[in-house]
Amino acid sequence: MKSLWADFRSHKMLSKMSLTPMLMVFVLITGDFLGMAMTTDNVHPSPRPNVWRVGQMTIAGVAIGISELMFFVVVLVIGSSPFKVVCM
Repeated sequence: MKSLWADFRSHKMLSKMSLTPMLMVFVLITGDFLGMAMTTDNVHPSPRPNVWRVGQMTIAGVAIGISELMFFVVVLVIGSSPFKVVCM
């Protein structure tokens, strides 16, 4: 008796690649083109020049980046530990 997975894999429609790399590129370019064609810009000029606080944005970006790095290092250490960690 064959398993359900063997029946699923042997189906003729599913045995061939349904999304080729060229088709994927076509879908991505078409979606990007349509998305950009539908956007509008409703910005009005400001009476005086705008000021960008790049220093504050840089500090915030570095803080977020370091916290994400620490999180992923902890996940990597837990995942590669020899002990079995059970998440409930």
